Amino acid sequence: MAAAGRRSTPLTARAAMVGAFRPASPKPDRGPMAAAGRLRVIAHPAVDLTKETLAQAEAAAIAVTRPAAVNARRVGRIVQRASTRAAGAGNTARRPSVRDGQTDRSLRRPDGEGARRGERPWKRLSMSYLGALAVVGLCTALAVASAWLVGRLVPVENRKRHHEVGSPVFSQVGVMISVLLAFVFSEVWGEYRTAALAINGECAALHGAAILANAVPDGQGLPVDRAIAVYTQTVITSEWPMMADRHRSPAAAHALGDTMRAAVRMNVSRPVDLATQNQILSLLAQAHANRETRTFQVTQGMPGFMWLMLIIITAVLVGFVVFSGAESPTHMVLAGLYAASAAMVLVLVRMLDFPFEGALAIPDTDFVKMFGEVAALARGAGP
Repeated sequence: MAAAGRRSTPLTARAAMVGAFRPASPKPDRGPMAAAGRLRVIAHPAVDLTKETLAQAEAAAIAVTRPAAVNARRVGRIVQRASTRAAGAGNTARRPSVRDGQTDRSLRRPDGEGARRGERPWKRLSMSYLGALAVVGLCTALAVASAWLVGRLVPVENRKRHHEVGSPVFSQVGVMISVLLAFVFSEVWGEYRTAALAINGECAALHGAAILANAVPDGQGLPVDRAIAVYTQTVITSEWPMMADRHRSPAAAHALGDTMRAAVRMNVSRPVDLATQNQILSLLAQAHANRETRTFQVTQGMPGFMWLMLIIITAVLVGFVVFSGAESPTHMVLAGLYAASAAMVLVLVRMLDFPFEGALAIPDTDFVKMFGEVAALARGAGP
C-alpha cells in the first residue's frame, strides 16, 4: 500500500476487490489495528485499481473502531463502491443512447415501445362487445337478486314508510347523476370525434403533398412520394396495433421526419417549383400537427376518481330502487331495468374513452386507402 501510494501514476496491475476484505485467519480480535492488519485484498482481473482507491481503503481500514467482522464488511462496501465507480467510468460507451427518437434495442418492448415502470395491466383492458354484454348482464343480475332478497327480508309496508323521505332524495341524486353523465358523455364523444377528424386531416394533408410532389418535373418529388408511402405503411403495420396498447411508434415518427427532410432536399430552381416545394412542406407540417393530435388521444382517458364517483352514485340510485315499496315481481323488474340502463351508459362511455381500442376503435381505413393511392403515385413518378 505504501509503495503504491508513492507512485505518481495509477496502478494498472488490474487488481480490484470482489467482496471486498476478509480476515486472514479466524483468531480472536485484539483491537482495531490488529483487525485492520489482518485484512487483505482479494485480487480480481476485471477492474483497474487506482492509488486513490487504495488510499481510501487503507484510511477506512486504519480508522475503524469497531470489531473486526463489522470493520471487514464496512471497508468492503466502501472499496466495492469505489471500484464500481472506477469500472463504470470506463464503460460509458456501452450506455444506451437515444437518437432521432428511437431508443436502444435493449430498452425496447417487443412491440417497439420503451419499457414503462409501474404500468398497471388493468388499465389496458379493452372493452369488446362480449365484455360489454357481460358487464350489463352482471349488473342486471345483481340488481334483480338484491331486489328479490330485499323483498323476502323486508316487508313492503316497512319500505313504504320511507317513501316521503326517499323520493325527494332519489330525485335530487338522479338529477345530479343525469347532468354529470351528460357532461361526461359529451366530453368523451367530443374527444372521440377529435381523434377521427385528426386522422382524416392527416391523410388528406399527406395525400395532397404526394400529389404535389408527383407534379415536380425531373422526378425530384419521387423521394417525397416514397417517404410518404413508407410512413403510411409504418403507421398501418406498426403504430396502429401499438395505439391499441396506448403507445405511439418511434419508427413512425422517424419516418415522418424523413419525409420532411426529403421535401427540404428537393433540388428545384424554378419559381413555380419553389412554390410547390413550400406547399408540400406546409402540408407535411399540417400532417405532423394532426399526427400529434391523434397520438395525444391515445392515452387521454377519464381519471380513475371520476369513474369511482360515477359508479358509487349509480350504485346508490340502484339501491334506492331496490328498497322501493313496489310489489314483486314489479319490484325486481324495475330494479333490473334501472341497473341495466345505468350500466349501458357507463359501458358506452368506457368504450368511447379510448378511441383506438375495444369494439368501437377507430379503424385504419383512411390510411389503407391513402397508401394505395400514394404507392401508385410513387410508381408512376419513376423514370
